[in-house]
Amino acid sequence: MAEALVSSILEQLTAITIEHARQELKLVTDVEKEVEKLDSTLKAIRGILEDAEQRQIVEKNVKGWLEKLKEASYDVEDVLDEWSTALSKLQTDPELDDFDKDEDGNIIKCKMHDMVHDFLQYLTKEEIVSVEVDSSENVRLDLSSKKTHHLRVNIAKGDQFPVSIEGIEKLRSLVAVGEECDVTGEALQAFFKGAKFLRLLDFCMGNECSCANVKEIPDEIGMLIHLRYLNLSCSETLKELPEVVCELHNLQYLDLFGCINLEKLPEGIGKLIKLRYLRTDGCESLQYYPKGIGRLTSLRELTRVIARVDGNDAKEFSVGDLENLNLLRGTLWIEPVGNVLDVEEAKRAKLHKNEHLNCLVIFNKGRGPSVRREDYIQALNAPPGLTIEFSMLPFQEI
Repeated sequence: MAEALVSSILEQLTAITIEHARQELKLVTDVEKEVEKLDSTLKAIRGILEDAEQRQIVEKNVKGWLEKLKEASYDVEDVLDEWSTALSKLQTDPELDDFDKDEDGNIIKCKMHDMVHDFLQYLTKEEIVSVEVDSSENVRLDLSSKKTHHLRVNIAKGDQFPVSIEGIEKLRSLVAVGEECDVTGEALQAFFKGAKFLRLLDFCMGNECSCANVKEIPDEIGMLIHLRYLNLSCSETLKELPEVVCELHNLQYLDLFGCINLEKLPEGIGKLIKLRYLRTDGCESLQYYPKGIGRLTSLRELTRVIARVDGNDAKEFSVGDLENLNLLRGTLWIEPVGNVLDVEEAKRAKLHKNEHLNCLVIFNKGRGPSVRREDYIQALNAPPGLTIEFSMLPFQEI
């Protein structure tokens, strides 16, 4: 019964293809009704699973059926991702602005997607394959027989990420860690071509002592249209991110902490409209932040930013571009740049509308104006609950 339901879902979802996205944009309401029907169908399947998971222990045929259902669920999510990506691209196209949006400015499209993602997590649970790489020679791994969806590669100290990994066509997540180990652009080029369905790509796993050093990100990363999470922390030799990263319309998390030689961020970063987390503290070689960051209205966390305070610059991020980043929370470090403080530009930030930001730290590294702290406080017009702190010179005393 459930197998037939899954088959029905796939048939319906396949009809909502990228090729038809443009034609169906004006019919978003009708599409949402179909999505609600599919939502009910998947809930029915989940009810059947409650009993099936108990029975699979003693019934091998049930276990096999669950495996098929899991694969089908991955396919469901893939189709929805492709549809969502097509709509996101249209949403960032300045020439196309005649479609319906919700109150937050988003195309109505993701109600089904989040539910399928949760459903898939319910099915997968623990299926992580872990491998050790401890050879100085070119390493090739073959995972073809494992039907691997989640892979952890532990690289021995001083070794490199494998130049070839077979059997990664269905891979959803990769964690690769290792002390003093490198990940070359050549190795990633081959990997990205084979693992087009990645959702998570993590080269640090929150441990600065075991971060793999990504030396280069090849353009093939643009193939990973399903990618949501990208952690490149402590990649000390990484100098730039290719512009094609801005085509990853499903990306929600980008961690560049400690990339000390990163010289620039992609100019088109404003296309990443789903980005919620951007960490760039420790990126000491960055000279400016692109203007497009001001269009990332889904951002919850922005750890650091360089902002012009002498006017509204056409290319570089200006302090007034905080205007629409009303979901920011926690602490934001701002490095001001410019010879003078433009009060009107500072007021454009409209910080009084931000209800979630706790602390604003202004750290002047010598490229900002030498003005009184009180001038900053008055110009920014911060709400009572927002603490403003100052770090480094030059600042004039009150």
